[in-house]
Amino acid sequence: MARYRRAKKTSSGDPSATDSLMPELESDAMDEKLDEQSIIGKNMDRTTTTTQTSTMTESTTTSTTETSTLPTSTEVSSTTRSDTCKPVRKRGILWPETPMGETAVESCPGKSTGKARWSCEKGGWGESGPTLRECRSLDIMNLKEKFNTSSIKDTMSMLEQVFSDREKEIFGEDLADVISMMTSLPDRVHIATQSQSSSERWTSTKGLVEKTASLFDRIIELDETWHDIEEQRRPQVGTHLLSTIDGMSLNLADAMDEKIDEQSIIGKNMGKRFSFNLKSEKFHKTIPLLV
Repeated sequence: MARYRRAKKTSSGDPSATDSLMPELESDAMDEKLDEQSIIGKNMDRTTTTTQTSTMTESTTTSTTETSTLPTSTEVSSTTRSDTCKPVRKRGILWPETPMGETAVESCPGKSTGKARWSCEKGGWGESGPTLRECRSLDIMNLKEKFNTSSIKDTMSMLEQVFSDREKEIFGEDLADVISMMTSLPDRVHIATQSQSSSERWTSTKGLVEKTASLFDRIIELDETWHDIEEQRRPQVGTHLLSTIDGMSLNLADAMDEKIDEQSIIGKNMGKRFSFNLKSEKFHKTIPLLV
């Protein structure tokens, strides 16, 4: 605009000067027009960018909304759990969540070898409980190796160690083996005490019989372990148990001196009526250890 005024003033004096300024005015006008178009162009770019950003935001929002309609992990998990047996600890083993119709297989507990099994049935874990018939205790294996070569005193100490820990699992087949080995105790006690004096023999025999009675108390209490023993083997195991008790009773009777009054040693379960499931029949036997 300043150039325009200067040109007008000059034209009153010199026409040729006016003509010389016209190109400059036209150039300025074109520059202003270009500037205006540039501003409009920039605004249009901003508008386009804003529109594109808005469109992208709407697209993202739509995508997020669609994703949120998928089922959550909790819903899937709860659906799965209705067809499984829940984790539980039993017989010293933590049994994992197991699908219905399948059998969980876990390593035997403690210092042992073999595998334990428990079936997941309709409605929960099998009522009969875990099967540990394949389990073998390393302590029992060690006992079997030393049983017949150790003194009667050391043998009784090893037996007490095996059965003293009530938290330790005793497996069915191990129990059957131990009871079978114990059938030799009456003869071994007789041999170990026969050279002793009458009073010494009575004291020694009485102490060994008391320890045996305590062991049988513990053995009879192992309900789950008895069920682990194969059914066809149970009659033989029961016979071995009664045979050992009878033999120890006879040893104590032989050791009695004529001056010793009549006495009796009764383990809390020795005179107790107990039963074994033998070939689908219940047979009851009273086990007195009376002298």
